[in-house]
Amino acid sequence: MARVIFPDCTSYVAQFFDDTTRAVVPELVLRIRQPSTMEFVQAARDAVAVVHFQTRLSEPILTACPT
Repeated sequence: MARVIFPDCTSYVAQFFDDTTRAVVPELVLRIRQPSTMEFVQAARDAVAVVHFQTRLSEPILTACPT
């Protein structure tokens, strides 16, 4: 199954992803953390979509992420 990753979710934002909301995108994976550049890239590698909140999508991140 395809994954949608939210690698830099906060606890505050995560509370809005209740069961009803998660049913719309059941493959969504929430990670509550502030990932390093490499952690962000690694999380994005196996995903079909990435939702981000806190991480600035810098040139190194965009270059390292799959297309």
